[in-house]
Amino acid sequence: MPPEQSRTYTSPPPYPDSFIPAPTSSTPEVSLKRLRGYFLQLEAALNSTDPIQKRPLFIDYLRKLSIYPFMATTHPSESGLPEFLDKLSSDLRFGTDISLMSQELLSRWESGDISPRRLIAQPNRPPTPPPNLYATEDSLWTTGSATKREMFRGMSYSYTEGGRRSLHISGEKKAADVFGHNGLAVGQWWPYQACAIRDGAHGAPIAGIYGNGALGAFSIVSAGGNGYEEVDDDRGNMLWYSGPNGDRAKGSKAAVVTPGTKALMQSYRKERKVRVIRKGTSEWAPDVGFRYDGLYQIKKAEEAKKANGEWFWRFKFIRCAGQEDLKSVCARSPTHLERKAYEEFQTQKAAMAD
Repeated sequence: MPPEQSRTYTSPPPYPDSFIPAPTSSTPEVSLKRLRGYFLQLEAALNSTDPIQKRPLFIDYLRKLSIYPFMATTHPSESGLPEFLDKLSSDLRFGTDISLMSQELLSRWESGDISPRRLIAQPNRPPTPPPNLYATEDSLWTTGSATKREMFRGMSYSYTEGGRRSLHISGEKKAADVFGHNGLAVGQWWPYQACAIRDGAHGAPIAGIYGNGALGAFSIVSAGGNGYEEVDDDRGNMLWYSGPNGDRAKGSKAAVVTPGTKALMQSYRKERKVRVIRKGTSEWAPDVGFRYDGLYQIKKAEEAKKANGEWFWRFKFIRCAGQEDLKSVCARSPTHLERKAYEEFQTQKAAMAD
């Protein structure tokens, strides 16, 4: 455990701007399902062999649970979370700050207080990095081949309170809420999703759909996997793409209309073209990174059924005419120089960690 730099508060301090609270559930059944999901993730993390790595997860979920909008008929005891907090509060592998946050929340719940309220106990500051750390990291973006420097233009690392490092856009960022190519070249390639966001190809840091229910979808990332294998089908110029799962009411197998699904439905109704970015396991996707494969149009929307009986909304994308042949795009992108620059970056990053 790194050395702790303690902080004490007499009233709940604000949570950081990066914190995302739990959404409000539509029904008590959905609320309980979400809480059970939190419990399963936290229980799995408790058995981790790397406590430092799991600190950010515990901090995030303890904050979420402290301001969770419990419904009138939902209580945390139904989810198994109080028993979990009891175990976490006595497990000092994750730090005394995590223990104190757990104890405070558990004490509130045991007294019958489930009102949403920020915790007074807060995470310790991560240890101060060595003076030369950021200077060393700067070399990741400012040295090496011209291809590598352009690839990571305007990028840097940011750190969470738990010390986790993530790629961050520190330079100019192009707006992605634009229909059409948005100045991108078909076949343009990026090593990470954050780099694609920087250039306006996509606008969501994690989600595969970027858009809204009023205007439609500006872009999607087709990544394959993640439970959609049974209903997605990538054939290159034709792509079946599923909307997100969403929260189903207890016992329901009906398809859920999420904000992402609404955006795709609107693009279908308005016949709007959507940017398609590929990554992942499809034979049409690059073996590494993210590639822009051009504009597609949604020609059909339907419900599809998985083997377990659950229904999904899925959408049939057809690649628009007048663009470079997709086989040609796949053959040339990423380029040899891009692959070499990516390997150069990975080698340099690994050497920094040693």
